[in-house]
Amino acid sequence: MTQYALLRRLRPTLLLVPLVFCGCKTEEPTYPVAGDVVYKDGEPVTEGLTIWFESTTSPYKRSVGLVDKNGKFYTSTLADGSGSIEGEHRVRFDAGEPGSGIAGANALGSIMDAKYAEFATSGIVVDVKPGSGNLFRIEVERGPRGPKKNS
Repeated sequence: MTQYALLRRLRPTLLLVPLVFCGCKTEEPTYPVAGDVVYKDGEPVTEGLTIWFESTTSPYKRSVGLVDKNGKFYTSTLADGSGSIEGEHRVRFDAGEPGSGIAGANALGSIMDAKYAEFATSGIVVDVKPGSGNLFRIEVERGPRGPKKNS
């Protein structure tokens, strides 16, 4: 099964994840969010990841996306590709796709620095604005056990 076929299969599950975590439904408008995840040297992160956005103001709203084999992602809140609510968001990552059984900072450390496993320690903040111009390049550091740059 290709990664894209897997992504299509997991999207219905992926869309329910934010509802489970926030226990609410958003009444606020959402805006398309997309981008890519790269290492500091510009090489795309090609391992399977889940990317999470969480608003920095209460009530905290989350959106989620999958990072594909080219490092590209887009976020969803309540519907596939619906994006994220307006405002500042903290960003974190999980290794693998939701429900894959791969979780935690140890698994993420094989891809990037384990600090990116938590909103509080990732240090990544993005600002989602109304409209469709929310294209983010997110740079991360390789972890001590992460993949080395191809020479």
